[in-house]
This record gives sequence, C-alpha cells and structure tokens, in this order.
Amino acid sequence: MRSGRVRIAVGIELHYSLQGPEDAPVVVGIHGYLANAATLVSVQSFLDGHYRVLLYDQRGHGLSDAPASGTDDGDAALYSLERLARDLDELITALELDRQPLVLVGQSMGGFVAFTYYGLFPHKVRSIVAISSTLGYTAETRCRMREQVEAWKLQDLVTWNATRSSLTRIAASWNFTHAWVRLRPGELTTFTRAIDEASRLAWIYCVQGFSSNAYDYWCRAPMVCVPVLVVHGGQDPLIPEADAIRMQQVLPDCQMVRIALGRHGVLLECSAAVLNAVGTFLAALTGHPP
Repeated sequence: MRSGRVRIAVGIELHYSLQGPEDAPVVVGIHGYLANAATLVSVQSFLDGHYRVLLYDQRGHGLSDAPASGTDDGDAALYSLERLARDLDELITALELDRQPLVLVGQSMGGFVAFTYYGLFPHKVRSIVAISSTLGYTAETRCRMREQVEAWKLQDLVTWNATRSSLTRIAASWNFTHAWVRLRPGELTTFTRAIDEASRLAWIYCVQGFSSNAYDYWCRAPMVCVPVLVVHGGQDPLIPEADAIRMQQVLPDCQMVRIALGRHGVLLECSAAVLNAVGTFLAALTGHPP
C-alpha cells in the first residue's frame, strides 16, 4: 500500500492511500459527510489484488487539511460540491490515475461528489456506485438544513462544542442499529472520532453545499451515460427508500440493491452484503473478480 499527502492547487494537502496492481481498473472511494477514508477500508481490502483502489480524506475531514477561513460567502465556496469534485480531480491527476476512466464509489455525501464529478468530467468516469445516497433533497428538506446551518454559524465556541457532541451521538443512531453498536464498540468509536475531528467549517459549509439548489441531479439523471449501482439500507432514516427506487427509474443504466436491515451506515453495518453487491456489479462491468 502507498499512502501520503498531495498538495493541490488551492494550497491544501489531501491525505490518501492507494492499493492494488498498477494495471488494474481504478476504483475511487469517496467518504461521506464528517467521515473519513477509514469508513471505506473494507472496500479497499475486498477489492485488493484485482483493482487499484484509491481512498482519500476530503478537505476538512480526517488527515487532510482544512482551508483557512475567509468571508462567509468564501467559506461556502470552499466546501461546495463542485470544489470537492475538483479536489478529487486534482488528486487523481497528481497520482497519474487519469489514464483510464474511473469507478467512483461514493457513500452518502460521497455519492453527491461522485455525481458532481461526473457532471464536470463525464469522460473520466466508467461507472458510479452510490451507497446511502440520493440525487437531491426536497425543497422542504433543503430549507430545514439551511436554517440549521444558520443557527450553527451564530453559536459561540462553548455552545458549538455542546452541539457537536449531541449531534455525534444522534449520528450514531442514524447510521447504526442498537444491536450493531453493542457488537462493534470499536468501530463505533472510530466513526464518532472521525466526526469529532472534522473541522467546524466542514460541518457547516458541506451541509450548505449539498442543501443548495445547485445539487439537484434529478433533472440531469437521464444524461448519465454510465452504469450506476444504488445500494440502499431498508432502515435508512436519512435517505428515503423512494429516492433509491426513483434513482433506478430515472438513471438510464441503473441497478438497485436493498439491504433490508441496513441504516444509513449500511456499508459498515452490513458490509458483507454491500461488498458482495459491489463485487458482483464490478465483475460484470470489468470482467475482474472481486
């Protein structure tokens, strides 16, 4: 395995790990909101030997740098989905992984980044795997998110720290069943630590980015000309199952796999079922076994 940090044009460094044969199909794992690359290690391990798998921490997350704060509008731009997608493109170029189209595996917000990346660089994408993700929120949900963001901006440091601690506990219940939490306390600790380590600007402006009108991929779905796999947890409290079903209907070449007992963190909680679905999809696409 090769790991390190790459400085991109905006002056920050992104942490990454790269594993697999140099001549193998390239798979890029894109983690979700407030998570980090560790949440996708199972994908890297599962595909090892047959695929070249890149994992990385997005800006303001994990071991990657957080951009310096500027004006309110500037901060929002620093964490827009387009900016996150362009970060990925700079990383891929720096690592010389742009010689063949990529398979993008995005979890939650990582799926938003994957579809945004496809919109910017369609010729660089071979397929997309969207886990616990959607093509856009309803107007009501976006409005509620923006109101929450504005409240976070006004909090002093003490209040913010209390808010973050409370939301970290709530996030665990959104992502995992109580039974999984009891059986996997170590993995839960890793998950909550990632949330605690994310920068305050990432907390605020990533939400502002994916709750904006700019991310509404439903109208562009018919123009997605690559195969897509949608993996949805049947007990996900954040992404309605109706969204996953609709994605299968509106994306021209889309398969959907429903993991009945999974919540939003289905990739961690039901990893064997998710990895089997991903492996089957990739094998059909590339001819390479998982």
